[in-house]
Amino acid sequence: MFKFKYKNPKITIFVISVFFLLINGIFHRDKINLAIMPKEYKTIKKIVDEFAYTNDLGKDKITFTITAGTYANLFATEIGLCENEVCDYYSNLNPFNKYKRIKGIDINQLINQTYLLNGIEAAAWSHGLIWISRSTFQTFGNNNNYLACVIAHEISHIINNDSFNNKVKLSENKNNWKSIKNIKNYKRKEELLKKRISRETETKADFLATRLISNTGLPKNTCLRALKFIAEKSSMDVETKLDDTHPGFIERYSSLDNFITQNNFQGKVKMKNKNWSWIYNKDKNSLIFIPNKKNQSFFK
Repeated sequence: MFKFKYKNPKITIFVISVFFLLINGIFHRDKINLAIMPKEYKTIKKIVDEFAYTNDLGKDKITFTITAGTYANLFATEIGLCENEVCDYYSNLNPFNKYKRIKGIDINQLINQTYLLNGIEAAAWSHGLIWISRSTFQTFGNNNNYLACVIAHEISHIINNDSFNNKVKLSENKNNWKSIKNIKNYKRKEELLKKRISRETETKADFLATRLISNTGLPKNTCLRALKFIAEKSSMDVETKLDDTHPGFIERYSSLDNFITQNNFQGKVKMKNKNWSWIYNKDKNSLIFIPNKKNQSFFK
């Protein structure tokens, strides 16, 4: 047993503090200040940590951002801040910031109205970004299991590289077409094919999300119940139309129900030798999940 003796107790406290800071820096390198991180980001972290403990989320980082939501576009257009369909700037605003007036209009009030009226929204980008409106958290309330299904669905799109693979499928199908002289007919057929491939992709993302959720130990029908909740709260279309990018509720619910019935789920599992870290950047309004942190560089 080693004994360290210092005449000045303040020095002892300082040395011990430095020691634990170094240990923390070596073994826990998360770049997160929980005191400044909004509760919505804390919820995301808690959910994805559970996914990472029980699933392989791949080798690439996943970035989460919480934004105002698409109703901000509608409001901005309505009050003349921008033209229709050119308002993504407002939907992507950081809802945790305070803004100055633009043309005499209170942007903070625009964001507040969006928060109250927007509902459930989430999307995934091919480069690993998951976009979630702040109103999504309010709509789910304390039901984090349903929110976990939405996050799992978007993670599934990233894991499956759906954005790129959908284009590959489109190209492969078009190569089998016979010559179509009428450009208008060609464009229409191409557009309908894009929508069909998109619907298939959404269904597969539901399936993988159910796997991710089940592996955490939650009931295998959690996402089925979440789908019904989302359909009711967002007034989801019931029937599937040819121009839809997502299946209607009846088809989507039936497909997921059949998948759950026809497949085995092992319950909670635990991945071995899994390491990951997190970076929260308040200025960039982002929370980044980084797998295999031993081989990653850290930046702010």
